Amino acid sequence: MGFFDRFRRRARLAPLAASWTAPPLLDSLRAAALPDGSLPPGFELPRAPVPAADLERVLAQMTDRAADAQRAAEVARRVVALTRDTMQADLEALEARLAASPLLPDVDAVVRALRATPDLDGDRVHELGTFLATRAPAPELVKLGLTLLGMVEGPDDRDVLLSLGAHPDLTIFVVVAMTNRPDLGERELFDLARRTRGESRLQVVERLADTRDPAVRTWLVREGYLTGPTLH
Repeated sequence: MGFFDRFRRRARLAPLAASWTAPPLLDSLRAAALPDGSLPPGFELPRAPVPAADLERVLAQMTDRAADAQRAAEVARRVVALTRDTMQADLEALEARLAASPLLPDVDAVVRALRATPDLDGDRVHELGTFLATRAPAPELVKLGLTLLGMVEGPDDRDVLLSLGAHPDLTIFVVVAMTNRPDLGERELFDLARRTRGESRLQVVERLADTRDPAVRTWLVREGYLTGPTLH
């Protein structure tokens, strides 16, 4: 797909962002980033309040396997719909679903459902993933965008993934995306590791444990298991 095709496809989804009044999460993270690409300790992602009644319902559903399958199926269905048509209602329903319950417990089931979808357009999946990762203000929508970016190869994703992966709530989604894509690999994981700290860094470092790159091995021994970021 050529540059102008990608531009037209991105423009297809752009009007959907009009309902968001908050800035894109990606912009907020980039504005807060330190010179080495890491984030200040304690930097918090925005949290949408969940009514108490909805919270009780969600907690009950999270112990229900049937509800697990229903949540994953609904997310996958809305994603497929957005790859085939531009409907504000689908985006709003997707946002409401993810605001009510986090993506992480269902993410594997969502990916399986999408991979099982006949005639799913990979370019449209990447387009939607890019849109959510770069334009959405809500962390759960961004996580879904990262998940979609991990399913298909596409251009110009490296900087987006590194910027988002610096936050501990998003690191694991970026790690999985990078390890699932043949066009991204050890070098990107190494760059991500140096932007993270604490448990998030360990999530990246364990993917680098078998490296044969002397520079990466030296860094792992000297700094890889430290909890703070490294400056270069």
